[in-house]
Amino acid sequence: MEFQRQLIQKLRSSISPKINLAEELADFLDISADSAYRRLRCETAFTIDEAIAISDHYNLPDIMGGSLNAKTVSFRMNPLSNNENSFSDYLRVLFQD
Repeated sequence: MEFQRQLIQKLRSSISPKINLAEELADFLDISADSAYRRLRCETAFTIDEAIAISDHYNLPDIMGGSLNAKTVSFRMNPLSNNENSFSDYLRVLFQD
C-alpha cells in the first residue's frame, strides 16, 4: 500500500485544497463516494487501471519518478555471486521446467 499512499499524497498536492478529493475521484473513476473514501484511507487498493488513469489524468509521476504509462518495468533482483559457477547455475534454474 506504500505505492498507493505516495500516489494519494502526490494527487493531493497536485489539486486545489478546495476540491473534495473523494468526490473528485468518485466522479473521475465512476465509483461511489464510499469507494473513493476507502481508497483514500488505503482500505481498498486502486486497481492498476485506476492508478494509471489517475497518473495520466492528473499528470503525476509514479513513485519511481517516471510515468506509470511508460513502457518500463522496475523490479528487484538478487545479485549474482562471484562464484564462477553461479551464472551457469542461475541460467539452469531459469530453464528448468
